[in-house]
Amino acid sequence: MSTKPKIGRRASSIARSVRRAGRFGAIAGATLALGVGVGTRAGATTGFSRAPAGGGVAGGGDFTGGRVEIPAGGRLGATHAVYLVNSTGSPVRAAFTAGAPRGITVEPARADVSVGAGHTEYVPYSVRVANTVAPGSYRVTVGLRRSDVAPVKGAVVFVPAVSQDFTLVVVGTSARVRVRALDRVTSRPVVGTISLVRMAGRVEIDRTTGSALDAVVAPGTYEARFLLGTKTLARVAVAAVAGREASADLRVDSVVLSGIQAVPVFQEHTRHVAYVRISGTIENRFEPLASSSVRVSVRRDGRRVATQRLARFDPLPNGTTRFEGVQVENDGWPAGEYRYAVQLVTPGFSVSAGEEAAVRVPSWTAPTQWPWLIGVLLALGVALAARGLRNRRNRLVRFRASPHVPRRATE
Repeated sequence: MSTKPKIGRRASSIARSVRRAGRFGAIAGATLALGVGVGTRAGATTGFSRAPAGGGVAGGGDFTGGRVEIPAGGRLGATHAVYLVNSTGSPVRAAFTAGAPRGITVEPARADVSVGAGHTEYVPYSVRVANTVAPGSYRVTVGLRRSDVAPVKGAVVFVPAVSQDFTLVVVGTSARVRVRALDRVTSRPVVGTISLVRMAGRVEIDRTTGSALDAVVAPGTYEARFLLGTKTLARVAVAAVAGREASADLRVDSVVLSGIQAVPVFQEHTRHVAYVRISGTIENRFEPLASSSVRVSVRRDGRRVATQRLARFDPLPNGTTRFEGVQVENDGWPAGEYRYAVQLVTPGFSVSAGEEAAVRVPSWTAPTQWPWLIGVLLALGVALAARGLRNRRNRLVRFRASPHVPRRATE
């Protein structure tokens, strides 16, 4: 954790002006750090902030002033983030910064971020606590600091930065929580986002994408949630007791894509592939979904070659819905293995099929191979015809030159 450097009267005056401006929202919650040769200092924001009305760089975080309990040896998942808003006309770069006591490690999703003009970038982070950390309260600071502002020797340079701090309470006891997401009807695993929220303070402790979550947490009451995008499909309460393991199942009325097939259709009287018919089934046990579409991503030998919409539903009803579409290659079908990944896209979330369909196009069916093959066949035919004609002439010459051939009698 940085300390305030000793600066002159002018720098102190500037710092007071910046703090006053921050209180009145002139910099929209973003804190400007002063680079004065011997060090810098950045205060914490008060949460989410908006970009300055006149343009500039601002930011914030979603956990300023928060408090969370984590056992020694546990972790706070990547459930919180800091962000940067760029309202200028050119890109900016920022580096992730963190301050924490020994044994507490802050792990950002990325160390550096580039924010395009008019864009906002989020950097999630997780916190890991070593087994050797003694129980107690610790302050953790995270933030983003502009990394593209060059220092000027002997001058006061304003370096825009944003940071947030929160209290991490390390406890000496722990419990284990295991959560599964299962389809309510089939009891098969369902893939989505599983979130674990500590009810005291309603702090999200962990989050994962998949069909199961396994976390070491502080004793207490939690709620596990299953989400698709921003929609919560199921939730269940979990009581975590010190030294014990708690298990819970999230029974989900899910949306499932299955039975994905890709079948090549050949042109009549040829071995050319005309198109590929792609089909499957959607089982919607959630709710009618407006403005839904089925999309397919096509890869040939591992390289993406096409993305297109197969079908559209408005709305997609509850129950079983069959879909079908075709993929046409206007420039022919080069040889290779084509793999089809199908996805249902809605305004709130998307669902991917658990399996991919595959079609292999051998070289002899690819239209681009036929000109070469026809040329080879023509050349071979001409060579064989020439050889046959030459052999016939040779036989005829030998026949006429043979002494056993009777000559015609002369008058």
